[in-house]
Amino acid sequence: MGAVTALLHGDRDPSIAGMVIDSAFQDMRTLATDLAQQLGFRIPGLMLSAVLAMLRLSVKSRAHFDIFDLEPIAHVDQTYIPALFTAARGDTFINPRNTDALFEKYAGDKNLVKVGGNHNTTRPKFLMHSIAIFFVNTLGCETTVDAVLDLNDLSPPAEQEDATEDQNDSRTSTDPSDSAEANNSPPRAGDLSNGLSMPSPPREHIQFDSDRLIEAAVPFSCFEEDRMVEEALEQSMKESLVDDKERRNEDMPPIRKEKSAL
Repeated sequence: MGAVTALLHGDRDPSIAGMVIDSAFQDMRTLATDLAQQLGFRIPGLMLSAVLAMLRLSVKSRAHFDIFDLEPIAHVDQTYIPALFTAARGDTFINPRNTDALFEKYAGDKNLVKVGGNHNTTRPKFLMHSIAIFFVNTLGCETTVDAVLDLNDLSPPAEQEDATEDQNDSRTSTDPSDSAEANNSPPRAGDLSNGLSMPSPPREHIQFDSDRLIEAAVPFSCFEEDRMVEEALEQSMKESLVDDKERRNEDMPPIRKEKSAL
């Protein structure tokens, strides 16, 4: 959720110098569908919509926010903060296709680095090198990468490091880091794309309303759960009817009022 939170906030705060986005999902609906498929459940679309609607009502009543607002894909086309995207090719929790979709739509300077492993695999040394270089550039640090972090302590286990030696797709920028990895020498800040060195704008603090407090969740009975299911189904049907009505209104030609002759 850290990467998703950053993407949801990025279009509102241009003072951020740079973001590293690791394994973010594009929206809650896609995440729920992917998780259901990964678990081997063949859930019909209508049933999945009903379950999501029930979950939506439950979270709204308890935490006072809409889970359907967790939609980073709707924000990235208005975000211009330099961003370094990364994802694991073998991630079965948040499919790497989510990162691809976010990367394609992102409006600001961007770079994509894909690594081996899964969602919880320790990230390899060359990715840490890339992140360090990225922040040296975006923060405008007058120092070397060696002074930012100790590169000698970034080596993952040998089997994980071997797994990350696969070739990345054409949109990634890991070639400089890969060559540095082979030579056992750290890459330099100028090796990556110059687009990631965009200076950050003047920093201004943004104040947020902190009066919204989250109430503690209260356990509910099976009867209340049945009621919530009924409300979710009813709400889902109402939204479907409204969407159908709006589509019909859009398809209808405008009605011309003719003046009657007196």
